[in-house]
Amino acid sequence: MVTFQQVHEWMAIANLIAQTSVLLIIGLSLWLKKRGSFVWHGNTMLVAVIVPALLVVSHMGPAFVALTKEAIETPNPVSVVGMVHAATGAVAVFLGLWLVTMWSLVWESTGICAQKKGLMLKILVVWLAALGIGIVYYGLHIGFG
Repeated sequence: MVTFQQVHEWMAIANLIAQTSVLLIIGLSLWLKKRGSFVWHGNTMLVAVIVPALLVVSHMGPAFVALTKEAIETPNPVSVVGMVHAATGAVAVFLGLWLVTMWSLVWESTGICAQKKGLMLKILVVWLAALGIGIVYYGLHIGFG
């Protein structure tokens, strides 16, 4: 019989693979931007924002509820790392969703998007930090737990 913990571990592995794929999509998107293909850059970044948002809803959100319960019942360094990852990731996903919404519905111009390059870089750095902390959390919670 498959246990909840086994399903959680499988989903964590799938999540890690998906987030790594998003990192590759971001690399592709930056390459497209460098080549001057700004519409494709925007479209690939849209995918790079939507995938983590779906992962938050499908796996990380429910895992956060369990993590919060664990952190309250028996606080430990692993749960603290998990909470930091959750906060950083939530900020990255929220800002990414806001940015692509503004790009697709309000700005509608690559010129305005080019003016937001600094903001885009900051959101990317926050997402990379969340990814790094998430990898550490995975190693602590799943890999060695």
